[in-house]
Amino acid sequence: MFCEDEATIRNLLAAVMRGSQHTIAITANAEAALRSAAEAWPDLLVTDQQLDRAASGADLVQSLREMAAGRSAPRVIFMTGALRREDLETINSVDPTLIIRKPFSIQNLREAVERALTPEPSGWLVPPPSGLRPQGPDGIAPVLPHS
Repeated sequence: MFCEDEATIRNLLAAVMRGSQHTIAITANAEAALRSAAEAWPDLLVTDQQLDRAASGADLVQSLREMAAGRSAPRVIFMTGALRREDLETINSVDPTLIIRKPFSIQNLREAVERALTPEPSGWLVPPPSGLRPQGPDGIAPVLPHS
């Protein structure tokens, strides 16, 4: 499931994922994502942190985990352009599977989805802002440690 408030990005996500082996639901806000999850429980949530005034991506993740009721909580990819430490700490507080920084390429998105569905994914697929933390030789840095 994808949750993105910007229509242009939603349309891009639909085009990119069309023809994939995955069943895709694309929603515009947290409320619609929760309704979609009630109908068909997702294995993966790809969401923006800044959705709308009613709920953030982190709020959506928390709500889905509360709804899980014996089901496995979906893995989570955050798409974010946020560069402020506070935003990244909020994202990290819900223990995302991966973080992909906007802007990203179509290939980055496809890799993120496939990687998130593997047994032990974690980290960034697009390098974090310089100075935020060290990154490995492959350009992938781990998710911020919990404080």
